[in-house]
Amino acid sequence: MKLYRQNIAVVIFSITLLTIVVGVFLTSTDWNEGRALQWISALSGWVAGIFAAITAGVLISQMKTMRKQLANQEAQTNFVTGNLPPEFYPYTPENEFALEFRLENNSIRSVREGAIEVLRPSQIQPQLFDHGREIDYADTYNDATMFICDLPGWYNRNAASPYTIISLCFVDQAGETFRGSVELRIRLKMSGDDDFSFERVIEVDLDKWLP
Repeated sequence: MKLYRQNIAVVIFSITLLTIVVGVFLTSTDWNEGRALQWISALSGWVAGIFAAITAGVLISQMKTMRKQLANQEAQTNFVTGNLPPEFYPYTPENEFALEFRLENNSIRSVREGAIEVLRPSQIQPQLFDHGREIDYADTYNDATMFICDLPGWYNRNAASPYTIISLCFVDQAGETFRGSVELRIRLKMSGDDDFSFERVIEVDLDKWLP
């Protein structure tokens, strides 16, 4: 309704402006039939162009509105069917060396395995410091922190989504704690999958998180 009113206002404004232009011309210019035909012809071209632009604007606005509505419907459908992806993000400092990350499972399928690795800088390695009870096994090797877990799916949508915590510290090749910015990639294997089916890359400024 709001968009419709805006479009009507644009049309009325355009017609009013054209009327004023024509009125000014008629009162300030010698009028004859030949010139009248020329101006009518030119004016009709301008009117067609203006209304074409208005129509294009209306169609573009309607398409944007439809895409937004479809995206909202898809999000609602994914929420109801449990087709939302897990979330992985920094949560709170464990101490002055380690940062606690939170893994939330928004999917209806459970999380079975995971791998966390540093993409940038390449010389930095993640070191496992602690983890939640949902994780059965975790270790760091081949420049990645690997874990096996039993994080259940989010079946009860009236309750908070299941989660677990993974605390990591980051060290350089000299074994010193790194406090700069790191780009992390987490991959997850969900129940029913033969390989990692979820992947997310996040950037974390450790200096802003660690005390």
